[in-house]
Amino acid sequence: MALVKGICKNFGECDMADNKEVQEVEKSNFVCEECGKPLHPVDGGSKTVGSGGGSGPGSNKKLMGIIAGAVLGVAAIGGGIYALTGGSDKQEDGEKPQAPRVSVALNHTQKTLKVGETDTLVATVTPSDVNATILWRPSKKSNAVEVSNGIVTAKEEGESKVQVQVIANGDTVSSICSYIVEKADKAVTEDKPVDKPVNKPTNGYGTVDLGYGSYTGDLKNGKPHGHGTITYKTSRKVVSWGDEVAKPGDKFEGDFRDGAINGLGYLKTRDGNVIAIQ
Repeated sequence: MALVKGICKNFGECDMADNKEVQEVEKSNFVCEECGKPLHPVDGGSKTVGSGGGSGPGSNKKLMGIIAGAVLGVAAIGGGIYALTGGSDKQEDGEKPQAPRVSVALNHTQKTLKVGETDTLVATVTPSDVNATILWRPSKKSNAVEVSNGIVTAKEEGESKVQVQVIANGDTVSSICSYIVEKADKAVTEDKPVDKPVNKPTNGYGTVDLGYGSYTGDLKNGKPHGHGTITYKTSRKVVSWGDEVAKPGDKFEGDFRDGAINGLGYLKTRDGNVIAIQ
């Protein structure tokens, strides 16, 4: 596609206008890449249709419109007088209706993000049923943000702009959102105590916590198995089928099998009594 040169005169609102930068853009989209306003041609560029007089393309089109708007009157009956009447804006039967003008608006025009954050831009096109082509363009002067289908990602600290461009019904319109990208917050980490692994004995000889008491003696698969002693921490029946109740501080010494008392043993109370348990 042919490229043409122009400058933006949207002073005070556009950096490229304030810097008087010459832009080289597509001829079919002769607007500022920063603010979206129409460009003014410079040497080597193309001329746009003007609103005033002159002999350029704009004035020729305006003249043709005036001529097309006037119609020649018909001769009066019985005389040689002719009347010249002006054209009417009323749509004639059979004429193709003029397409409505297109506009676009974004859900916001400025936003502050932190590096790594994202934002969603929503473009509302009017009229809503128009068949439009939507293009998203990040600023060429900054890499602070990236955009894909309206999803803006903050990449690095700085300022940048994202332009949405809509092409429909022969019109090209645009809107811009400005972004300020700040440094990301440092992640806050809490020093949590690390649980030290407890080496619980499983087989052989050792000490395990039974809940109601502490056992020291022979072990198998982490349970009392063999000969050992229980020191009670709470009151508990020594064996389920007996009547003897051990109290905190009492000790039972005897044989065990798979965690249960098995065979003859002795309950030694805090008072110094010794009771045989069978």
